[in-house]
Amino acid sequence: MQLSMITRLPLEVIELIVFFLPNKDRIQCLATCKAYYAALYPILVRSVTIQYRKQFKQFLTMMVRHNLGLHIREIHLKNRVGITQQEFELLQRHCPYLEILKFNDWRHYKRPTFQSFQYLQQIPKVYDRFKGLQVLLDRGSSLTHLELSPRVVRDLILERLLLPFLTLGNRLTHLTLDGYYSPNSHAGQLQFDYMAWQLLHQSCPHLTHIQMLTVNLKASLAQVKQMATKDHTHGSMTSLVLREVCMDNPIWLVYLAAQYPNLTTLELRFDLDAFTNYDESEEKLSRAGCSAGFLGLANRLTRLHTLSLQCLKGSHFPGELFFDALTHRGVRLQNLTVRYNTDILSRFGLNKSILKAIVRGQQRTVKSLHMDMWMNAHEHFFELLEQLSYCSRLASLSLASDDFGKFNYNPIPLDTILSACPHLQKLELIRTALVIEDKHTSRQIHPLKSLRIAISRVSESLFVYLTNRCPSISHLEVVTSYWMPREIEMRIDMPNNTFDYVRISDLNKLNVPGLEGNLCFGTSVNLFAVKQLNLLEKHQMRYSKRDDINVPEDLTSWYHLYEIEDERRLRYPPCCLRKLHRQEVDSLKYLVGFYKTNYYREQAGTTGFIVDRYVSKKNWRDDVRFGFVSLTCKSVRTLKYNYNIIDWPSQE
Repeated sequence: MQLSMITRLPLEVIELIVFFLPNKDRIQCLATCKAYYAALYPILVRSVTIQYRKQFKQFLTMMVRHNLGLHIREIHLKNRVGITQQEFELLQRHCPYLEILKFNDWRHYKRPTFQSFQYLQQIPKVYDRFKGLQVLLDRGSSLTHLELSPRVVRDLILERLLLPFLTLGNRLTHLTLDGYYSPNSHAGQLQFDYMAWQLLHQSCPHLTHIQMLTVNLKASLAQVKQMATKDHTHGSMTSLVLREVCMDNPIWLVYLAAQYPNLTTLELRFDLDAFTNYDESEEKLSRAGCSAGFLGLANRLTRLHTLSLQCLKGSHFPGELFFDALTHRGVRLQNLTVRYNTDILSRFGLNKSILKAIVRGQQRTVKSLHMDMWMNAHEHFFELLEQLSYCSRLASLSLASDDFGKFNYNPIPLDTILSACPHLQKLELIRTALVIEDKHTSRQIHPLKSLRIAISRVSESLFVYLTNRCPSISHLEVVTSYWMPREIEMRIDMPNNTFDYVRISDLNKLNVPGLEGNLCFGTSVNLFAVKQLNLLEKHQMRYSKRDDINVPEDLTSWYHLYEIEDERRLRYPPCCLRKLHRQEVDSLKYLVGFYKTNYYREQAGTTGFIVDRYVSKKNWRDDVRFGFVSLTCKSVRTLKYNYNIIDWPSQE
């Protein structure tokens, strides 16, 4: 393509081209073609994301110097990036066409700030009622997205001003309300009856997305009759998310489905005591009414492609009939989440018949499936995987064991899961004891890219298997898990993987193997090492340029989490991070060898609950006996260990 043709391309066409290019190709295009750069630059600065305060200052300087504000439409400021009143005024002066402005610090906001943003559509979550009122008074005619925090919602409900407050945003399409939860008093909680729900749509007639957290849906006997006969619908609504929801009548299930027949996304996460009280001695909702309500919901919502039902009770949810009704109505789901509330008292959750009903109707379309494994599923695990193997487009899978007490002793073969689901790209396993049954399957390369393991049993052989079979894993999380067999050196050797993100959190704090095979509470591991194979050559060249004779044989980076001895310091995050010196690393290796030879380390957790144990910087040797984590990989971009984050620059 000639340069003259590139310069004549409209910006909309260039934006579509650039949208599908990776970052490396964008950089090459910008470096090799100035004409393309001139036409492309307005698209590059259309959306700006700032992670650090220094970046924000540099951005403001460039914006003023090169007059970039006219091209900017979105600005996203991350958590630690504050904004002052002068910077508000600067954006107001130079970015008149701004549509999205997201930030976390409302301290320096004052009334006239948003008046000049005539096209502003999205603002950050509102935590102050008066500042939120000022924003709606200034830009209520243009705002399309509004999020209110629990404190704001509670204050508005106590003064009965919630619906009048929302009427100021007459063009809202996305509304998010976080309710306030109090175990002692219902005052200030987010509640809607039939009339209030109707007034909500009258106040915001253009809504397409509603999301509420901790909400109570009520209806009197007279309102129940009206809800059963009401035929008015809101066809513009496409997404409904209700979390921690309670209902005093199951008619709400049928009513919501009848009101929103064009829903494509539905998420219902019920409260823990929504159906029965804690010990199941009293039913708050009738079983027959709930079954009829869920079946009515399945028969009315024919355009769903994302469905999430969580904290269900097996006694109130007709699982097999529900999914058969979806199949009969021709509903083809792409994303499905089914989670039951199965505690010690209630053991009735997902079973084989419900899973077969899901697979019968959704095996050709479902891409993401989040579900529980029923009691004793490990005994017939191949039957569960046989059903999942029929899902030919399954790319994301989340499995969680319902056996809360004995899941540690019920092995789940990870290699079998990968063999049964050859198209998986994202896998999450919760409350599992992971093992490898057939190590020879490691030669069969699997396209898995993301793996999250939580509250599970892991071992060194598990990660050795993963690096051979899944070299494409770039996202790894090991959260609240424990290492077995118990070792002072916990090695995550994955030399074939290039990681974008690795998270290791709360390792060996729960379910640590103790005396006589019993499980006990452990102590946090505060020492960890990172070895990046792609950086070894770079480090060796650095030593050779300095003519340093004492080149270390092992160029592994060692880190220690420690506590600052300052009573005035807020203890969040509860620890700090530092890198160990070469002499300290030699001392650490000596201590590791000593503890391996003389294995009389304290049995962690036998004296009681040990949640976090952080020592001072100079006493780091006291943490060696509790073990350390060693990560080996090609490279890693971001590592989050407990509460601390380490970023490495990108490597070509």
